[in-house]
Amino acid sequence: KADDELTKNITQLSSLASVDFIDHLIVSTDDYYSYSNECRYDVLKPQSMMNNLSPFLEKEEIILPNPL
Repeated sequence: KADDELTKNITQLSSLASVDFIDHLIVSTDDYYSYSNECRYDVLKPQSMMNNLSPFLEKEEIILPNPL
């Protein structure tokens, strides 16, 4: 569950810079976990951060950085 939360946070933040994830690997000394292999697209493609922003903030007021 902690890995899911971290992955969601990373993908949400990177979406602000227009970076999409196709997978997230968690590697240990004996094994690995792939979100794509497990079809965990619900974690890799979370809802937009715009939906999680303060309700007092109007979307028109949000200034996002220009993609490189």
